[in-house]
Amino acid sequence: MQRRIVGGLGVGVLAAALAAAAAGAAGSDPAGGDQFASLTELAGAAEVVGIGEAHDNPAHHSLQSLLLERMAGAGQRPVVAFEMLAEDQQGALDRALAEATSAADLAARLQWRTRGWPDFAMYYPLFQTARRYRLPVLAADLNAEARRVISHGGLGALPAADRILVASRLPEDSARESALLRQIEAVHCGRLPAGAEGPLAEAWHARNVTMARRIAGALADGRKVVLITGRAHLALDAVPGQLEALRPGTRVLVIDLVERPDTRPLANAALVITTATVSRPDECAELRRHPPMWD
Repeated sequence: MQRRIVGGLGVGVLAAALAAAAAGAAGSDPAGGDQFASLTELAGAAEVVGIGEAHDNPAHHSLQSLLLERMAGAGQRPVVAFEMLAEDQQGALDRALAEATSAADLAARLQWRTRGWPDFAMYYPLFQTARRYRLPVLAADLNAEARRVISHGGLGALPAADRILVASRLPEDSARESALLRQIEAVHCGRLPAGAEGPLAEAWHARNVTMARRIAGALADGRKVVLITGRAHLALDAVPGQLEALRPGTRVLVIDLVERPDTRPLANAALVITTATVSRPDECAELRRHPPMWD
């Protein structure tokens, strides 16, 4: 367990308590009410609270739900923004939240499985909390068509007006970009066609810019934002960096949910909570059997 001291609080204790709660400590506050009050106070001082996850880890979603419930129960009324929902789904999302009668109904309306996200049951408590406290829900990610176009043809394949909206606002840094290209190659198990990493890197930045822009829009309306996203999107050179470029001085609290023992915490995380690692298949073996198609 990594300890961080933020605003004079010993948040390592909070991390231990939250991890115990996510693991199923039944019927009690393992940290005591004062510790959870400290955490909600910490979140209350931020304009954006990013809670980074491994998408398929149930403990991470339990922690996210607990944190959102605590914030709402303390009187905070944030917008809940989801990486898992694209900006052009906002209308469908609003209708689904108003009309869906079950988790299965909501998942179907949001095309959750079709869009490739893990079991909706892990995310459903977040939507339940949003409904119960009447929290706005924001579809934050880049739309699928723009993502496809950039991933295959780079930013230059977009119309000029669209290109301006999603181009990275980060300062030039060749070392950072080289590291990103290597990471993309590694994630794809060395199976990418030559030159494919560049457009994928531009798509990565475009997604982060879009999420930052959507968050900035909610902040302009006077709302706090809780961002539910994969933890990599909360790195300093991802959504937080793009948001700082768009809206300098935004107070961002990053809560990093880290699988032990070998995941490195984000350098900009104010609170790091470790959980057990989920057993996963060898994705590289699957890619070797079924190489991706590129057009």
